[in-house]
Amino acid sequence: MIHLDGVYGEHAGDIWVGDGVSGTITSAADNGIYLQSQTGASAGYIQGASRDTSTLTFAGNAISTANNAEQDLYVKDITLNMRRDLSSNNFIRGAGICFENATVNIVYSDVGDTHFISGGISNLTESRNYVFNNSTLNVEGGLLFLVSNQASNRSVRFNSSEVVISETGSLKFNGNVSAVFDKTTVTIKGTMTQMRASNLMNSTFNVYSSLDLTTTSAETCTLSSGVNTFNLYNGGTLVCSKSMTVGSKVTFKVAGNGTATIENLTANSGAILDIGVSTSIATLTAGAPDSIVNIAVAQGGQLTIGSFIPSGDSVMNIALSDDIFDGQFIVTQMADALKMYDPTKESSFYFVDDNGEKRVLGENLWIKDLGSETYSIYTAVPEPAQVASFLALMALGFAAYRRRK
Repeated sequence: MIHLDGVYGEHAGDIWVGDGVSGTITSAADNGIYLQSQTGASAGYIQGASRDTSTLTFAGNAISTANNAEQDLYVKDITLNMRRDLSSNNFIRGAGICFENATVNIVYSDVGDTHFISGGISNLTESRNYVFNNSTLNVEGGLLFLVSNQASNRSVRFNSSEVVISETGSLKFNGNVSAVFDKTTVTIKGTMTQMRASNLMNSTFNVYSSLDLTTTSAETCTLSSGVNTFNLYNGGTLVCSKSMTVGSKVTFKVAGNGTATIENLTANSGAILDIGVSTSIATLTAGAPDSIVNIAVAQGGQLTIGSFIPSGDSVMNIALSDDIFDGQFIVTQMADALKMYDPTKESSFYFVDDNGEKRVLGENLWIKDLGSETYSIYTAVPEPAQVASFLALMALGFAAYRRRK
């Protein structure tokens, strides 16, 4: 046990930091520090009285639970500074690692990087490798590498937490670790890479650099509940070149002044695409038969979609808000279908209003040929000159149809 002004007994075999105490541990031992080596112990603890008043700086080799990290490690009610001062490794390791009401600062070091290692079968919720509950992870500099040595259930979950990655910081998953963000705010000024898959629930990503949601396998980024917002600042970029799924009645919102590129977005019925920046989606796919996909494009935003594909032989209803202006919603790979679009005839897709009623061409829907098989689709009432031009085009089309007859 390492005891820094606490009460012996309950914390035997652990690291305990008392109220108002700030301590530093530097260990150059090959195996570092082992916690909870006594018989029958189920977990090791790095614990303080409060993360506002208890601080531990670890600048040594390693802190591990015993028995080759077969026990879980809990970091609770403490501010933990990880700083690699030695040429040897700097990491904490357990079967699973849980952060509860903790602040973890990954401090920049010229010597090397910091690793968290999940090395066994975790007893944490859903056998996850890492869990952050009401905690803050600050990657102030250098690389934090989340590693999993498990054969399955490789994942990290952030619950009501905050992740901040500074300009010189990097958060890296080892390619087989998936991530769940639940009511969590993530601010990225550095890099966050190599998630195997991700699940977002009522979370916000503030991106000042770039966020690559591309998975390293065929798995997907899923927005499964609530409103999930990507604020792209200072030209920040969002990329997902695998696939993204937006759950039923879930909102995918992008805002700011950056750009977003999604290769394949599957929208379940009632999904909302709230677009506020330049966004391109190669393919928009309906996730279920007869889906309604809601699209709103805010002022300053532009949505470009290659094509939209219904589920099977069903109909895809695209609900457009009333304030989409000319040039804000562009379709690039459906020239034949849009050229002949007629809401009174059978089709695999329809443009509808917020009430699910089919929009009427020339009244609350305009489809404009921009050339090169590209079309602008809009709902906001155009200027009188544009209306006259649209009616003239309709008349020419009708005349041409009569001549063919």
